[in-house]
Amino acid sequence: MEHPQNVMLSKVQEANLALQHDSAHPNHMDVLTRWRDLQTSVNLFYDSSKGLGKSGKDGHGVRQLVDKKTGIVRQKIMGKRVNHSCRTVISPDPFLAVNEIGIPPAAALKLTYPEKVTPWNAKKLQGAISNGSEIHPGATHLKVNNQKYKLQDERTKRRGIAKMLAASRGSISQPGKDPKCEFESKVVYRHIQDGDIVLVNRQPTLHKPSMMAHVVRVLPGEKTIRMHYANCSTYNADFDGDEMNVHFPQDEISRAEAINIVDANKQYIGPRSGEAVRGLIQDHIVGAVLLTKVDTFLSREEYSQLVYGSCVSSSRGPCQSGKRVSIVKDDDTLELLPPAFVKPERWTGKQVITTILNHLTKGHPPFTVEMKGKISVQYLTAKVRHVAEGEKLRDPEELVLYIRHNELLKGMIDKNQFGNHGIVHTVHELYGADTAGRLLSIFSRLFTLFLQFHGFTCGIDDLLLSQESNNERTDFLSRSEEHSEEAHKKFLCKKDVDTDRVELQMNVEKVVRRIGESANVALDKAMLSELNGLTTKVNKNMFPYGLQKPFPKNCLTLMTATGAKGGDVNMTQISSLLGSQDLEGARVPRMISGKSLPCFPPWDSSSRAGGYVSDRFLTGLRPQEYYFHCMAGRNGLIDTAVKTSRSGYLQRCLIKSLESLFVSYDHSVRNVDGSIIQFCYGEDGVDVHKSSFLKKFKELADNRKAVSDRLAGYKGELEMYNGDPLSFKSKYITKLPQGLTESATGFHKENKCCCRKLKKKCRCRYNINEEELMKLLKVKYVASLVDPGEAVGVILAQSLGEPSTQMTLNTFHLAGRGDMNVTLGMPRIQEILMKASANIGTPYMKCPVHKGKKRKDAACLAEKLRGVTLADVVEGIEVCTVPFHNSNGHISSLYKLHLKLFSPDCYPPESELTVDECQASLRTVFVDAMEYAIEKHLNLLHKVSGIQETRVKDTESLPSEGPEESEGRPTNGDESDTSDGDDENEDDLGADAEKRKRQENDEMEYEDDIENEDGMNSDPDEETKHELDNEDDPAESGVESEENDEGHLSDSSNKTAKLEGRLAATKLKKERNETVENLQEQKQAQITQKRSKKLKLTVHVESADLNFEVHYILHKEPHILLSQIAQKTLRSLFVSGSHNKNIGLCNVIWPEKKKKGETETKQKEKERKEAFRGLQTAGLDFEVFWDLQDFLNVRKLTSNDIHAMLRTYGVEAARATIINEVKAVFEPFGIKVDPRHLSLAADYMTSGGSYRPMNSLGMARFCTSPFGKMSFEQATRFIMEAAYHGEVDNLTGPSATVSLGKPAKTGTGAFGLMQNITLEERAVM
Repeated sequence: MEHPQNVMLSKVQEANLALQHDSAHPNHMDVLTRWRDLQTSVNLFYDSSKGLGKSGKDGHGVRQLVDKKTGIVRQKIMGKRVNHSCRTVISPDPFLAVNEIGIPPAAALKLTYPEKVTPWNAKKLQGAISNGSEIHPGATHLKVNNQKYKLQDERTKRRGIAKMLAASRGSISQPGKDPKCEFESKVVYRHIQDGDIVLVNRQPTLHKPSMMAHVVRVLPGEKTIRMHYANCSTYNADFDGDEMNVHFPQDEISRAEAINIVDANKQYIGPRSGEAVRGLIQDHIVGAVLLTKVDTFLSREEYSQLVYGSCVSSSRGPCQSGKRVSIVKDDDTLELLPPAFVKPERWTGKQVITTILNHLTKGHPPFTVEMKGKISVQYLTAKVRHVAEGEKLRDPEELVLYIRHNELLKGMIDKNQFGNHGIVHTVHELYGADTAGRLLSIFSRLFTLFLQFHGFTCGIDDLLLSQESNNERTDFLSRSEEHSEEAHKKFLCKKDVDTDRVELQMNVEKVVRRIGESANVALDKAMLSELNGLTTKVNKNMFPYGLQKPFPKNCLTLMTATGAKGGDVNMTQISSLLGSQDLEGARVPRMISGKSLPCFPPWDSSSRAGGYVSDRFLTGLRPQEYYFHCMAGRNGLIDTAVKTSRSGYLQRCLIKSLESLFVSYDHSVRNVDGSIIQFCYGEDGVDVHKSSFLKKFKELADNRKAVSDRLAGYKGELEMYNGDPLSFKSKYITKLPQGLTESATGFHKENKCCCRKLKKKCRCRYNINEEELMKLLKVKYVASLVDPGEAVGVILAQSLGEPSTQMTLNTFHLAGRGDMNVTLGMPRIQEILMKASANIGTPYMKCPVHKGKKRKDAACLAEKLRGVTLADVVEGIEVCTVPFHNSNGHISSLYKLHLKLFSPDCYPPESELTVDECQASLRTVFVDAMEYAIEKHLNLLHKVSGIQETRVKDTESLPSEGPEESEGRPTNGDESDTSDGDDENEDDLGADAEKRKRQENDEMEYEDDIENEDGMNSDPDEETKHELDNEDDPAESGVESEENDEGHLSDSSNKTAKLEGRLAATKLKKERNETVENLQEQKQAQITQKRSKKLKLTVHVESADLNFEVHYILHKEPHILLSQIAQKTLRSLFVSGSHNKNIGLCNVIWPEKKKKGETETKQKEKERKEAFRGLQTAGLDFEVFWDLQDFLNVRKLTSNDIHAMLRTYGVEAARATIINEVKAVFEPFGIKVDPRHLSLAADYMTSGGSYRPMNSLGMARFCTSPFGKMSFEQATRFIMEAAYHGEVDNLTGPSATVSLGKPAKTGTGAFGLMQNITLEERAVM
């Protein structure tokens, strides 16, 4: 079968030949048709989607072969399939070392390594050749002088080859001989064996620890890859069927880099925040707590077995792995401790830990750790009813773990000791990554052995509450209906009025039907607040003292309290109740009938009908509660599935934009083209991986000997530099950062020793003079500096992209009582980093008040700025319909809309509104908006019913208004001609994005919320008509839309189209600016003229006192729900003059007052004093706050609109805003990102003085590498542009070097090694 590309090429040739042999006149129709056929054939050959036939999605044009994920560039050049790798399911093995990987024999027989024959390995390789390819350890091939031979199957022939192996020339050392002389080279391709180094990877590879180097152990009889539990968190792996890849490096350079850089033990610290990412989990933590609790005593046999079984394996080197240990070396002799009790002879569990720490740090100074445990106080302080006869109360000192000079004095080892600044982290900091890896391996074997002695299981008795607590629980939950009724009364502002349940339901229905979605949100907030408080109260009384079995005898509590598995939520759902079921921050939604499920009455006020589950898993759920719980679970699953593709595309955009940033030898961050992004990485030059203990002065002072022990290797060099570590390490950084010095000085003042003045013996724990502290700090600072060549750009991209998978897809935070929506989560990250949006979804600005101002004053000012909507002043709406009305001889429908206004006494006192102002707004703004809304609603009805008839345009409208009118009135042509130039830009967003692209135009018309519609302001005439009284700038939205169009035009390769787009935008902006200048003079005339042109449905407007009436006539139109349209319109419009044109809402942000009798720590008190006190507005207008500088501290005014900050305050303010906004997105999810990453991202995006997006638009404008651009998106476009403009790629970027199979110019490829040839020649002579 012919290849499709050959078919298309043959069509081009046929069309060319047909045109060549055509003898007709050049202007004849046949010739023109053949010319057209030739052009079409050429177009199809280049891009098969240009044809009139089937779509080019499955086409075979040149563009289809190059572009997108399956194209040549990304699938064949950037990513390639490799040999010497295997993939299979992973299984756990706690007896492996944490940096070991168990390889099954089936994979070990296939993976080979080319090992050169030397006198030291000849015997081993002879045995491998004798075994052949089917017996492990064996070999598959032999290479002699560049000739590769496959080993034969016959054993006798392989033995003959093995005997000849050691007799080859050049296999013995020949001193004094020229190294360039010829010698016979033999290479044996042996099987993978114990002690080899492999790279292990789990996809998705979201951050650096997702690919680590492990030491191989071939495990006979196994079918899967075996891995230690400690690596699960770094790979984000579990053992429910996950598969992992193993890659076998094939040369000594790769092995050396894997051992020294990529080793799993060296990946203990995560690159995102400098926190520990590896540690023991689940059963190991349970075993640790049981071993180290106070009442654990061991006999001599148990103590010896635990110490020996855990420590003896750590003395083996990688080459000894798997061999029987017969003799322990003298250096590794275990020194046991004397028993804690002589008679009977007993050791404590804590002494086992002390013995291991002494063994591990032998030959080095001991260390000290003080760390608060995970277990909370109430679990360690038992009530009297839990204390059995003869049993003493637990010591609350066990709350804090304290190790002094390797001796565990108090506390239990729980989850916190494997996290930040715990035991393992401290060992990693003081003794290195390998020692910390050994400690994890020893602890793993120790806790596994102890659990085998002790046993651990959960039963039903661990879940049961005591009878007394169960009765209390029932009493509490029986009051849930009272709480629900109180919340509904509070919502209706009838807190002290007694109403029956039916009347309450009717009142709730009236309010919700009248106000709409905002009323539902307010009711949900009130109910969730009330019922969550009840849930908290129940659980607080039940746990932990309400359980039948106390901690630590209760095995389920032992798991949740120590951090081994689960948390308090799991415990409460099993034994207490499930509580409120949240669906994106709201309760279970109601149907149009007012029911949440058919089995409940309409508008039921009971807590159960709204999704409050008072049942528990222990006794089972009723069907309704089960259904509500499944709704919440399904919501989470869908959210996870949808956000995966978006977070993946976000990370890809970040990595492709930032991949070329690296640290130079002068500690500056540069691009590969030499341009400087930061003059000092992170502003202090410190590597995030090494920054954990930099400001932990207490820990450094406790372990000063261990820290100073690092100087031993640099003693001679330090003497040359007068003992100054900074001079020894770098000539570019000559002093400590100012902030670090100030913090150290403050610590020294707080812990200054006063014993000498009092003539006492010094017992101060932190007795250290300032000079010694500064020297200690310099040692730590020098050790923490970032290494030159570090690819900080990729690490930054991973640190921002990886946590985005943990965020929800769409999050809106309701700030204050005004229900101010603020975009958070994934959409906000895309706005800031990927799109650098000029028009963000929810802009706001914040400004604190001056010191001494009170909340009451701020509330008054907020009321003045907030503005009053027309819905706030309208008390009721009535609609009267006359179905048959004679209008100029035509039978039409007449709709009478009557509005009744509130009396002026009900208006907000700060607004200073009058009835005349409200009536004026209704006569002008409201009437015009209703006209537009009714037409839009009719268009929607026509589209739904399938009529889609073309409406006759207004004869008085200008031709230029055509495209803008089409937004309000869609026609068939409008839908077919709409195109989006971002198909290539979002080709990684998945199938959901493609479907969304196809439905985009349809969905645009189905948006029925007027306040969220941009179409309302799309027509310049409509815009002037709606906003005239508010003095709005009619050019603003038009210019912004033109700027957006300009951005889309830049995706096209047509330079002329881009130029025309810019000229059109400039011309339109100029025309509209001229219109604005004359706007004030012709204001009243324009109002009259526009209203006479546009009001086609409105036939009568009447207003008197508190009544307002308007009539509409519809001819041959379907019936409409006029009251709903009026409600939405009233909510979207403001009373003229009551607020600023750009500010929608204004809220007061103020910390809550301290409750009576509440005690708070110094930290909370400090946070309360430093909390933000000020105003926050929805919308932007800096001048409004500038005019209030007597009340507001305008020097601290902030906004989330980065473009506005850039235009108004400059690039440094925009940089600071980027840092604060990204931090604010991650904080609600408990995600920590190091400030060094955020500062580098902000510096990169603002390095050119503008705000650079990290997407294809940013790549096209700022990337200097054609390979970098074409390997990202739209490869064909960038190839053509590079060829057209003669662009050159110097092959310095990572994408370019990877494409051509060269090492990148970052990391170990950032430097070159120079060799002195003259010295080498002298040595040979």
